[in-house]
Amino acid sequence: MLSFQPLGGLWAYSTDGGSMSWLTKKLPVSINQRLINKNDRNDTMAFTEGWTAQEVTIEELAGAILSGYAYSAQFSGNRKTSNFQSGGFVSVDVDAGISLDGAANIDIVEQSATMIYTTASHTEEVHRFRIVFALEEPITDAREFRALTRSLALKIGGDTAATDPVRVFFGNDKADITVFDGGLCRDQVNELIDQSFNAVTTSHGAETSEKKTQRSLKSVAPDQSVRTADNREARLEELARSTTIYCPFHHDTNPSAFVIVSQRGINGIHCSACEASFWPSNSDRFDFYSFDDAAKNAAEKIAADKSDELDEVFWRPETRPGEIEFLNQQYVSVAPASPGVTFIKSQKGPERRSF
Repeated sequence: MLSFQPLGGLWAYSTDGGSMSWLTKKLPVSINQRLINKNDRNDTMAFTEGWTAQEVTIEELAGAILSGYAYSAQFSGNRKTSNFQSGGFVSVDVDAGISLDGAANIDIVEQSATMIYTTASHTEEVHRFRIVFALEEPITDAREFRALTRSLALKIGGDTAATDPVRVFFGNDKADITVFDGGLCRDQVNELIDQSFNAVTTSHGAETSEKKTQRSLKSVAPDQSVRTADNREARLEELARSTTIYCPFHHDTNPSAFVIVSQRGINGIHCSACEASFWPSNSDRFDFYSFDDAAKNAAEKIAADKSDELDEVFWRPETRPGEIEFLNQQYVSVAPASPGVTFIKSQKGPERRSF
């Protein structure tokens, strides 16, 4: 049984029954009462000053938005990604290409959205709005928060560039707001993070702006149903290499994916919009951490004076390793090298392991 009730300038959507209500859940957020609407007061310092960390319900956040207050994730000190602390809500901007009614019919919005409100630039002709999802558990890792936001933006057809972990989301004292008794549970969040974690680490990390296709941590089933560019429904495993398809992992209105095939003949999906490749869990895998693991194992045996036990797959008898050192810093300063050959290996890719 669904019911609607007015709450000041907004509408609340609730369900009868159930063990948990998302409407009463307190979640971390930062709110700025100095930054009104789209900075009506021309207070340039308000983008960095005036932020207060709070624990609020979705209805309290809606009230702050209707007061024109800006909000963001919780952070310490200046508002920058390196100071990100916690996010209890994920917000997705929808600026073009889909209406409010169209967004409401997307599965993840219908099932898990917590709030939808119109932004200041919204018109009857061009709908511009924001969809907010409450999280069962706050996210404390900035990379995971960005990946989660990006995956949600892809699924909805939102702005994938508006995924900074401490992005400012403006309030709107003239907003139409609908609050839902919904949110994202832990399993949903983990799956969404897996979908985009590798993509955002390489494309939007602090170290590089270069875009590279990565293997998504999210797997695809061999019998995944997909829609081809000519609107045929088929199983992924039945399609030929390079067949153009609609990506099943985001709101794909113009087919942006195609079938890829592994060396073992297993079909996967590459999507240019997701900037990732999706493979079945049993497809070819290469352990990019094997060298690191072997080096750590060797260091432990050298320290224990057990060099004779080193794995000869990596360390042949005639090339016994000398000193092994692990550094964790932005710039590496190498001490004078000892006689012989010195190898230096830098870390590549995310620290978050998928396998």
